[in-house]
Parts: sequence; structure tokens; C-alpha cells
Amino acid sequence: MKMKRYVDFMLKAFLICGILFSLTSCLNKRASVERQALSYYKKKYKLKNVEIVDSFKAGNSGLFGYAGVKDLAFEVSDGTFIYYEDSDNKFYDDRQAKQIAEDFASELLPFLLEDLHGNYRFSDYRINATDLDSFDKCVFHELYDGDIKGFFEKEQPALNDFDLTWEEEDLARQKDEVFGLYEKLDGYLDGYIDIRIVKKGSKYLEEENRNAYIDRDDEDLPARASLLFGNKVYWYEPNYIEVAEGVFVSSSEADFKLEEGDLILEEVTGEQSLQELLDAAYHALPVDAEENKDGSYHVHDQRHESRVVLDEEDLPYYRFVFSQRVLQKMDGKDLSVGIRIEEGSRAFSMSYRPGDPRFAYNLYRICDPDGNIRHTSLEQGDLYCFGSFHWEKYGGE
Repeated sequence: MKMKRYVDFMLKAFLICGILFSLTSCLNKRASVERQALSYYKKKYKLKNVEIVDSFKAGNSGLFGYAGVKDLAFEVSDGTFIYYEDSDNKFYDDRQAKQIAEDFASELLPFLLEDLHGNYRFSDYRINATDLDSFDKCVFHELYDGDIKGFFEKEQPALNDFDLTWEEEDLARQKDEVFGLYEKLDGYLDGYIDIRIVKKGSKYLEEENRNAYIDRDDEDLPARASLLFGNKVYWYEPNYIEVAEGVFVSSSEADFKLEEGDLILEEVTGEQSLQELLDAAYHALPVDAEENKDGSYHVHDQRHESRVVLDEEDLPYYRFVFSQRVLQKMDGKDLSVGIRIEEGSRAFSMSYRPGDPRFAYNLYRICDPDGNIRHTSLEQGDLYCFGSFHWEKYGGE
């Protein structure tokens, strides 16, 4: 008995020592980073009579607050903020942020956009924004000496939340200009730009809709581009093809437009009804999965799932037939698409995936009957139907 108490005591002692050591290490590191931050700031701006007056964790809150965040921020006595990024062990500050932003807007941005023609506008944006709950500032590492081009070439700051909208349509010219813009900006910036080209007379050009979200496959959006600096340009040009009466599909893949005949919705005949397929898949589930006996729910079983019941008997169902060029594009993967149904048409629902028995008993709605665009992925072997259905809970004993 005494031995057990001794072991318990030693375990608790080791645990307390471990916690104290961890806290001491964290405090020592924080103090070290604070000294380095002040040294960085004094040296960068050749200052003497300044000091750190406050410090805090710089991160986004989560389940445990900022406990796991290693980045730090410090307030200097002159009002400047210093940001320490643990991942690259570098310091940044906002002392020159206002001047840098003004010179970028008045000098560098007009130069970068000078090869764009036509009527366009761009959103508010920020440069090198930390965008953190506890510390949201625009900060820079390099010293700005007034040469805005040279500064951006060295700093390569991130462009945040920059959206550009062309209020006209000339796709061939605009595509060339977008790729040219990427080549020009890539030497100065990190981050990304979203570009939208909107049809003349579009509702999105009305004053109350000018900042409204535009779906990437909206017909009022003839093209869209994403510029990821240091990566590539993604050019999206929706082109809807009719695959069944009132049902239209457009590729959401970059640089890939669907052409007539690329997708054909073919009725499946001479096999089981869709209801029979769904029922067979549902009854193939265990009534009670062994893993769920403890009251938790980890594995699909009949007691926790509902049976799909079609509202129309002998509802026809279909599969997509893909052209060779689509199959080459898919290369064994799925195809991302936008699906639109003429307003007032039937609901379009995705049925079961034979290759995945965990989901073969259910239906998944992939389009709205009110004309809204929905996004999904097409896979070979998936089955589709038009119609409605409901669920019945497990009724067995």
C-alpha cells in the first residue's frame, strides 16, 4: 500500500514538473522573441528610445482559444505593431503600412493594370494582411525607401481580397489580357486575384447588385479567371449543353468547355427498377452494426438510416455517357460541373453509387427545380433520376 502511494506521488510530481518545465520554456521563448522583436525594430528604423509596451498571441480562435498559436504580436511605445511569424521566424511591422498602401494605389497598381482595356472596376483590397482574430494588420518585413516597384519585388507581399469585374464581354481579348496581367503581377505579388466578366445589361451591374456574389457558372458570367501568383491562371468559361429536356450542364473545370455530344443522358432499361436497386442496397446494410452497440454511431446500419421511397412507381433512371475527350479529361477521376434546370421543371436527383455500398441506398439532390445552379461531380457508374422521394425510418424490431 505504501509502495502504491509512493508511485502515485512520484507520478504526480513528474507531471507537475513537466507542466512547470513547459510553462517555463514558453515564457522563456516569448521573452526571447520579444527581445528580438525590439532589436529588429530599432535596427530597421535606426531608433533608440522605444520599448515594447504590450504583447499577445496572434492567431484565430478555436476550440481551445489561442492555446496552439505560436505567432506573437507586440505593441511598441510609438504605436507601431510588430508581428512575429513562427513558421518563417521573421518579423514584420505596420510602421510604413499606410504609405506603402497609398503608393501602391497611386503608382504601382495603375502600372500593373495599364494593359487592361474596356470598362472594369475592382474591389477594396489589402496588402500583406494578417487577417487574424487577435491581430488584424497589414505588416511588412522590408524597409520601404520610396521605390515602390523595388520594394514589391523584394517583399513580394500578398494581395488580399482583390476582385476585378469587367463590365463588358470580349472574351478572346480579355483572356489574352488576363494571362498578360498574371505575367506582369507575378514578379511583384503573392496571393491571388479573382476576375469576373459580366454580360452587358446584367443585373449584377445594377447599383444594388454591384458587389453581389456571382456563381461561377451563372449565365450572366461569360467567363471567370483566378490568378494564383507563383502557380498559374485558371480560366473558366461556362458553356451549357442540354443533356435532357430542360436540363443543362456546364463544366466547372478550368480551361475545359463542354461541347455538344460530350455528355449524353441515357435511360437505363431492362434492369431492376430504381426502387428495387435502392431497397436492395438498404437491406444489405446490417440492422445493427456491431460498432454501434455502445450507443455511438460510426457505421451505416438500418436502425440509424432511413429507407428511400420514390413518390412515383417505375420512375425511369439514367446514366451519363461520356465522350472520349471528356474521359481523357477525367483520367479516371470525376468531372466537376454546374447543373441548371429550366424553372418549373422536375427535380433532378443523384441516385446511388454502385461502387460504394455505404451510400448506395440513398438519393442526393444535385439540382433545384426553381432554376438555381448546383455544383456536383459526375462519376462513371452514377445513376440519375427526375422526380421526388421521401424517407421512411426503420420500422423493424
